[in-house]
Amino acid sequence: MPATDAWNNSFPAGAEVIRGHFYLLEDRVRCTYTLNKDKEALVYAATVRYSCRDLSIQHINGKDFYRLLESQHLNISDALKGF
Repeated sequence: MPATDAWNNSFPAGAEVIRGHFYLLEDRVRCTYTLNKDKEALVYAATVRYSCRDLSIQHINGKDFYRLLESQHLNISDALKGF
């Protein structure tokens, strides 16, 4: 059965997807993102495994930030459009 997430991205039946939350840009200079827990996202599993293998967490002013290069973020976003 096809699946659609809260961001209105659709995936074909049988696609291997990861269900979770999406990162939103917090600070472009520091390349940090925060996790948006308000909406559930689906992303192709292969994209996440490839793009996020070097994801790191930074603690700034008592808050957790996930450091991700903009190119990696865009790769994940582009994957929402399909392969």
